Amino acid sequence: TYKRSNFLVRAIESCLKQDFQGEKEIIIVDDSGEGTSYQTETYDTIKGYIGKSRVKYIVHKDNKGACAARNTGAEKASGEYLFFLDDDDEFLPDKLSKQISFLKENKEYDAHACAFLKKRNGKDFPSTDGLPVIGSLKNYLMYGNVYTPMFCIKKNVFMEIGGFEEIPKFQDMYFICVLLEKGKKIYAGKEYLFIQNDHKQERISNKSVKNAQ
Repeated sequence: TYKRSNFLVRAIESCLKQDFQGEKEIIIVDDSGEGTSYQTETYDTIKGYIGKSRVKYIVHKDNKGACAARNTGAEKASGEYLFFLDDDDEFLPDKLSKQISFLKENKEYDAHACAFLKKRNGKDFPSTDGLPVIGSLKNYLMYGNVYTPMFCIKKNVFMEIGGFEEIPKFQDMYFICVLLEKGKKIYAGKEYLFIQNDHKQERISNKSVKNAQ
């Protein structure tokens, strides 16, 4: 999370409401910078959750970026499978159960990528970029599409790869390229398992030109 505590409770609640029956934990990594007004506001907003239902709260001393925050969360996670959720988005209730069940039943796969819906003005709708496109490394480079919240990945595979490269843009695409280049298998599912909320507050994609350069 970064400077958007007003969205964070919704994201947390979507994790708590998962229908997955196994043990799970929620790790919130605050990348706003320790002691900043944004970090204080975030803590005040979510302090009622911390320590309950295996909710952990970690604060970066300084702003390090989304990739570093995700890597911190992954490193601290004790589970077998990793999921990533930005503070402004939300999981649908069956995201964990569907993706974990698939990976347990299909052990040749290292990760599962789902489809997603966009929500704008209170309405959900399928997005043209909401379907994962993976295939071979060549196919992925030409036509590929996978965003970070789409996938569930085995933690040991994530750590073996070295996590996310701490670059300002295309980190999810780069990460999938590395996975495929190293011979890992990712399944592209067509079920909608999370919601990407459209809003006008600050987000990584708002700086797309600068970050791409």
